[in-house]
Amino acid sequence: MKVKVHLYAQAEPFERDSVRNAYQKGDFYCVMMNDGKTVYKFPIQHIFRVTEVSDSEGYGQ
Repeated sequence: MKVKVHLYAQAEPFERDSVRNAYQKGDFYCVMMNDGKTVYKFPIQHIFRVTEVSDSEGYGQ
């Protein structure tokens, strides 16, 4: 899966490929990578938009 997190304070989105899971935990939006060890956490109040594209929707084909 591919995830883009657009934050209010940044001109370019945070983009990652090879994402295993994306979820909300408390006040954070979390992006877990395929290695299962790395999790990026973003405070929800700083997020403008999130785009998630799963592999089954045509990404990576």
